Amino acid sequence: MQFKLTFALSEPLTLPLSYHSALQGMIYHVLSDAPEFSAFLHDDGYTRNRRAYKLFVFGALEGPYRVRDGRITFPGPLSLEIRSPAADFCRVFADAIAKSGAVTIGERRLNVECEMRDVHLGADCVGVRMRSPLCLTRTIGDGAKKKTLFLSPEDRDFPTLLNENFRRKYQAAYGREPESDVTVGDIARLRKYVTQYRRGIYITAWYGEFSLRGAPDALDFLYQTGLGSRNSQGFGMFDEKR
Repeated sequence: MQFKLTFALSEPLTLPLSYHSALQGMIYHVLSDAPEFSAFLHDDGYTRNRRAYKLFVFGALEGPYRVRDGRITFPGPLSLEIRSPAADFCRVFADAIAKSGAVTIGERRLNVECEMRDVHLGADCVGVRMRSPLCLTRTIGDGAKKKTLFLSPEDRDFPTLLNENFRRKYQAAYGREPESDVTVGDIARLRKYVTQYRRGIYITAWYGEFSLRGAPDALDFLYQTGLGSRNSQGFGMFDEKR
């Protein structure tokens, strides 16, 4: 399920240039209308072999903007898309938005209109364009020497690790193995993206275009939940190239 949120601003909205955490905080604030589900998602999530997944993804704020001194200002109008394959997430989010008609982003309370969509890819091979940058990580070492590496789509292990990430998320969501692997190819128009998610936490990700192959169910799942890692932090949303 996809949610398109539209904001008609009465005055410009100014946020830090890296506003991923502000949008993630907004989503959790909406979900707090159902405290038990919100606590489950925030604290535990959908798990597979001790790995937890939130099973939602969101894109960037879309609309006119200007950047100055590390801040981004949106004069309006403004929109945001959020997706999830999880029925509980979709139900709670839709009910909360319908009840309040507003969300909080940063320190601003904004009136919002919500359009719900149910788009499915329905193909076993699609060309995609990243709508929010694709992040994929590998952890090496352990204890105090543990280190997170961010992989480029051109790294040799990238296709294998992307597929492994997909399989774990699918198993966490549905409790069963997916019917196919997912393969990635035809990499084009790569653009590196580095951001400070929170103080001291830097993330490297990539915009670009790819081809994805797999069972339609597998590709549709990725459309709903995002490619790669850190989907619930605003990474990995893609659109089908037309």
